[in-house]
Amino acid sequence: MKTTLEEASQCPTCHEPALKLREGPHPQRARAKLIYFRCANNRCPMQGQGHVVQINPDGTIPIRQAGPKQYPELPNDFGQTEAKLRAELEAQRRGGAEIASPYRP
Repeated sequence: MKTTLEEASQCPTCHEPALKLREGPHPQRARAKLIYFRCANNRCPMQGQGHVVQINPDGTIPIRQAGPKQYPELPNDFGQTEAKLRAELEAQRRGGAEIASPYRP
């Protein structure tokens, strides 16, 4: 079964037509392109969020792979990062404190 652009451009959640935002070349596949869409349905949980459709060089559209995205698990720092951010936020609110650069250890 081939996917048409009309089908692929629909919101994956509510299946209403989505708004085309922009189109550009695929960064990793030669001659393929990506089209970016955004759901405009006010009743949809994905309203305002976007999805991307890939157009292959031969004009075909791959079938959408349903499933959770896989991200590597972040290491547990036992709240150290959150504590540093809270302390920095408090220093900013008090004023007169020098905030350390995030680019220096």
